[in-house]
Amino acid sequence: DSAGNVNYTANKGKSGSELVTELTAADIEAIKAYVNAGNADLVATVNTTKDDSEFTVTGLPYGYYYITTTTGSIVTVNSTKPNAEVSDKNKLPSIEKEVQEDSIAIPANAEGDGATGYQKKNDADLGQTVYYKTTVKVQPGAKNYIIHDKMTGLTFGGIDSVKAGNTVITGYTLNSSITDECSFELILPSAFLDTVTAADTEVTVLYHATVNQDAVIAGTGNPNQTWLTYGANGEGESTHKETRTYVWKIDVLKYKNGVETDKLAGAKFKMSTDAAGANVMKFSAATAANTWIFDSTNGTEEVFTTDTTGALNFEGLDEGVYYLTETEAPSGFNKLTAPIKVTITSNITSDGAKPTNGTYTVKNIANDAGASATEGEGTIKVNNQQGSVLPSTGGSGTTMIYIIGVILLAGAGILLVTRRRMKAE
Repeated sequence: DSAGNVNYTANKGKSGSELVTELTAADIEAIKAYVNAGNADLVATVNTTKDDSEFTVTGLPYGYYYITTTTGSIVTVNSTKPNAEVSDKNKLPSIEKEVQEDSIAIPANAEGDGATGYQKKNDADLGQTVYYKTTVKVQPGAKNYIIHDKMTGLTFGGIDSVKAGNTVITGYTLNSSITDECSFELILPSAFLDTVTAADTEVTVLYHATVNQDAVIAGTGNPNQTWLTYGANGEGESTHKETRTYVWKIDVLKYKNGVETDKLAGAKFKMSTDAAGANVMKFSAATAANTWIFDSTNGTEEVFTTDTTGALNFEGLDEGVYYLTETEAPSGFNKLTAPIKVTITSNITSDGAKPTNGTYTVKNIANDAGASATEGEGTIKVNNQQGSVLPSTGGSGTTMIYIIGVILLAGAGILLVTRRRMKAE
């Protein structure tokens, strides 16, 4: 009432231990409003861990109390027994995170970009858009649900949708300029949380990011962490969930005359995604010698020349198939007559556990040669042979041999005919 008292009715006809008091939903809301307005003294605050199954508050005078928890629940104590037992049956909220892998096909009406499957890791090249899905299980009585997301080697691109089932949630708050090193925070609206009555109500947040030039190449990959805070004062915090985005590289070693330690300078190459060499990849120079960073937007370099170390390193690549074409051989050496088909295969499994190490294989398909590496070292070894092109390899050298042979045969024939005529005369 206006004096701050809560009225209730007792079951008439009962007495003694049989007397049961009942608080209606309206009564409980009145108690909540009364205390939240600062009209009641805080009796006790208890901090528990996920391993605590119970706690006890002692020394309380007789009266009526309500208990708030970080699960967002309101638990009423409505017994005048000396020791009242109260159970909070609400569950803690939870959060899960997944990322799409663009080599896994799923139905066209799927979430995200519509062509990939979700898992705990993905492979991508620099500049590629990566799609994420975070799922929150909201509990009744939920308060102040804030999704935090921290990206490494990726640039947040925006929220694609926020839904509870198939129902779009509007009115959420997105903070992308924050001070706790998060890439963004998304605050679920109270207007939605107040309507949740079923346990484990799923809210799905779809968003995307771009792999940037600061991404780690191989190794432990590029982590993306997501977690949830909740409760009246944000005191509850979920376990941090993580996905990893892996970016790979191809190393090339150019040598001569079949001796790998005899490095060859002056060989020129280009990298493409097709055998014909039409889809040429563009790269930018890195600070490391002989290293080129894939950059489809701002890259200007398409042809690369080995130096005295014989090395070329191409970084920032997705898992997949590439073609290495020699466009010009050093003077006195034979140019390769066909491109080298190279595959990058990620060996990281996605079984729900957090990936921790970037293991992959770089292989020359033609001779099944390659290297399996754990820290980004997989080398394609390319030999240049010195001298004329042999007939078995094809090329302009073979054509010249055929032409010279024909000329010699024709000359011999003419000489033979001339001699016979001279003898006849």
